[in-house]
Amino acid sequence: MINCLEKNIKVYYTNIVLATIAKTMPHAILTILFLSKGVSISEIAFIQALYSVAMVICEFPSGMMSDLYSRKKVYIISLITLMVSYIIIISFEGVVYMSIAWVAYGISTALATGTLDAEIINQLKEKDGDLQKFFKNSNQISLIVSILSVSIGSLLYYQVADKMYLISILLIFANICVVQLFFVENKINHSNNKPKLATHIKESFTEVKNNPTLLWFILLFGGLQFFIQTHFQLWQALFLEKGLKEEWFFIYYIIFQVVMIWSYKVKVEKINLMHLSMLVLMAILLSVVLFFSNFPAIDVTIYLSICFIGFVINYFSTFHFSKLVSKEKISSLTSLSSTITRIFSFLVLGISTLLLNEMNIKLVYMINFVVAFSISITVLLIIKMIDKKTNVAECSTYSNDNL
Repeated sequence: MINCLEKNIKVYYTNIVLATIAKTMPHAILTILFLSKGVSISEIAFIQALYSVAMVICEFPSGMMSDLYSRKKVYIISLITLMVSYIIIISFEGVVYMSIAWVAYGISTALATGTLDAEIINQLKEKDGDLQKFFKNSNQISLIVSILSVSIGSLLYYQVADKMYLISILLIFANICVVQLFFVENKINHSNNKPKLATHIKESFTEVKNNPTLLWFILLFGGLQFFIQTHFQLWQALFLEKGLKEEWFFIYYIIFQVVMIWSYKVKVEKINLMHLSMLVLMAILLSVVLFFSNFPAIDVTIYLSICFIGFVINYFSTFHFSKLVSKEKISSLTSLSSTITRIFSFLVLGISTLLLNEMNIKLVYMINFVVAFSISITVLLIIKMIDKKTNVAECSTYSNDNL
């Protein structure tokens, strides 16, 4: 089983490389691609909204399908759906066809949630494997490949235009072959004695009810969207407001990826909750300082420090949520968590839009960051109290020494 597990992990890392290149290579020129397909700027926002709606609708049902039937098969279906979306993009033009393509893209992304990764997490938990190493390597590989892929895509588009998607389709097909031939699924977890769908839904929510720490982690994921969405959607606007030159934006983008990679080096399995809470308090203080500061070099340093803390909190939460959730419901609850997180994302973007109509970007940043980290420290302290109250070692993801 150990050899099988090691083989699956290698297959998964290969899958990350192939899937990341296939998905991120066109990202650098996405707006340009849309415009070339006869889609207006306002229609681009509409299409992206359809993508998000498709994900929200499909994510939790796809997680239940993975738990009840086969995570490997569901993932392969997600890859096939992604190929279909890319074929539509290459073959057609206009807002209707692009909308169909991005709905298929959203369904594909939803289907992929909690599939191969969840299967490996279960196998690592069964064998007391190094779960933190798996998370660290997976995220670092994804980020590094993403940086290279976006860079290549931005250059390749001007040579082959939308034919770039043909390369992505070939990579997806190769990925399907690799997963189908070499990834070994634990058949015991998908036996013929499966509960009915309604029973599985009820049991999934019961698990969250019986383990309130899971619920608090889900709320933490949601609260962190005030940081994550603000950063990813508005950092360029903030930097312009701070007087930083747009010619350096690509360099800043690379630096952000490096900061994320560095954050995954933190040993979250052993991290002290009180020390993490102190870091969160520091992030709140830095957010206030960022609002008042007008020195570009200092502003960038402060911003990167805030991002590092935010990424560590997100990594910490994802890791311990995965350790807490049961093997039987891991795909369903991972998808449920992701769905709720996306709903929070919509709310954050909506609130930010309203705030930007009334105040400058620096104030919006401070408000959103303070809210995100205030929610974080509150939830972390609640989780600490729950863990102390239960005082049952097997129900805790942290050792008593770390508390």
